[in-house]
Amino acid sequence: MNWTSTSLADVYHLALPIGTELVTPDANLEVAVSWACCSRPSPPAFPSLEGGELALINIEDLRVLDHTGNLAYVIRRLQEAQLSGIVMQGKIDLEARGSAIRHGMPLFAVPEDAQLAQVERDIIRLIVDRSAFVLQRATSLQRELNQIMLDGGGLEPIAERIHHVTNQPFMVLNDAGHIVTASGLVSGQATGWSKLQLQAALPNIMELRSWAVSQPIDTLTGMVRIWDLGPRFPLRACRQAAVGAVVVTDRIQGYCLLLRSESDPPVLSPIEEMAVTQGAAAVALDWVTRNAVGEAEKRMRASFLDELLGSNITDEQAWIRRGHALGYDLEAPHAAWMMEARHIPDWPLPMLEVLETLSVMALSSFRDQSLLLYCPAHADADSATRQAKQLALNVVERLGAAHPQGQIRIGIGSPVTALADWLQSQQQAWESLRANKRWGTTPVTHFEELGLYRYLTALRSFPETKDFYQSTLSTLTGFDASYEAELLETLDAFFACNGNISQTAAYLQVHRNTLTYRLNRIADITQINLEDADARFGLQLALKLRNLYH
Repeated sequence: MNWTSTSLADVYHLALPIGTELVTPDANLEVAVSWACCSRPSPPAFPSLEGGELALINIEDLRVLDHTGNLAYVIRRLQEAQLSGIVMQGKIDLEARGSAIRHGMPLFAVPEDAQLAQVERDIIRLIVDRSAFVLQRATSLQRELNQIMLDGGGLEPIAERIHHVTNQPFMVLNDAGHIVTASGLVSGQATGWSKLQLQAALPNIMELRSWAVSQPIDTLTGMVRIWDLGPRFPLRACRQAAVGAVVVTDRIQGYCLLLRSESDPPVLSPIEEMAVTQGAAAVALDWVTRNAVGEAEKRMRASFLDELLGSNITDEQAWIRRGHALGYDLEAPHAAWMMEARHIPDWPLPMLEVLETLSVMALSSFRDQSLLLYCPAHADADSATRQAKQLALNVVERLGAAHPQGQIRIGIGSPVTALADWLQSQQQAWESLRANKRWGTTPVTHFEELGLYRYLTALRSFPETKDFYQSTLSTLTGFDASYEAELLETLDAFFACNGNISQTAAYLQVHRNTLTYRLNRIADITQINLEDADARFGLQLALKLRNLYH
């Protein structure tokens, strides 16, 4: 047997059941425990006490022996017998608490569903063969953490299990020092404190980083150190933490913290070291697994949109199910965005990060310096236009704040519901982007803002439309290119001024005679009579189509 000294702190963290409360938080827990004794429901409650024992009392059994159930009196008598502490099950009144504090008697309250006989056996096993008990707990914890990983993992169940084993609050921080998850922060210690308040009270993470980077990476995974939390930390009596680094592929990705009470011994117990090292290993494995799954999902998402747009949609429900598996709701309306950016490093990564920050689940595809997105849209067309425009301007504002020299332009198509119509929305987004680049006054143009061009875009795909455009303007375009005669610009201005000669001349800043000469040249080259209303309409329509083809 390995019969070494066992303290109350060892018993508290190793053998007492989860949910046990230390009723006397200022009590000395470094007191040695010689044995554990459960009270009997018939007299005498404790046949023989030699001093140093830990008494386990069920208050209902105590009332059988003494109908008054005077706990304060019992505490005083047990203190006179020089017991190391008392574990009680049942309601502990204020008088009993006060008596325990006055007499310096460590007092624990175990949950109602705890089996005191089993607790007694666990404490005795810890006292008699501490090494075997700790090894058994370590093996049990490792088995439980392995089961968590087999069940799908997750930081919350890992943290809950560590807290369950140690009876101490457990936290996981990422490499930036932010609390990722925590367990055991509300059992009377952190009531009223939010995670944000706890985060703000943590000391500077640089101290931990400096310690971690100074250690050999191959030994860091088995190291645990004590970190002073300082007086600002709000959890009552928690002023220290046992800390271990979370190492993933030779990189420090975060830290595990097991919070310690002021009454805990200055040296870490074996169970604390075991909990931190095994907890850090489990967190690292969870992050590796989730990162691998995340990278696979990224690759699948990156190809999903291209596959969708390049396919003949015959089974829409199959695509909807595939999208759902990747986190997309393809039954909701979506609108295409076409985006171009300049002077924004690592484009389009900053854009995708902004969308993630805004919780926008958008499908994306990067092509020829342009980024194609499909963003969820409102079912109502008017609301969808306003919503998309506002979101896009918000994105531009955030990117501009992060990259002041950057330039970004966005064209947005109309929302569509059927997957077969997604290409139509993409074409609209592309035309909106072209329009924005040509004459946009803001970084964002929605297809609904294009007016006549919304309808011309639909005609653009017909070969007859291009034939009409070329037969109407090709000679004039060729003449302008050869002689720099500015006839197309003149014709645009003429129609913009509703055929008014004086206004057109003033707009172009030329003499009326110069304008008249140019208009005559246009009539000669195109063989179109500008006095004829139908002919003028055809020429004006061809000029509008020119903006779509150039």
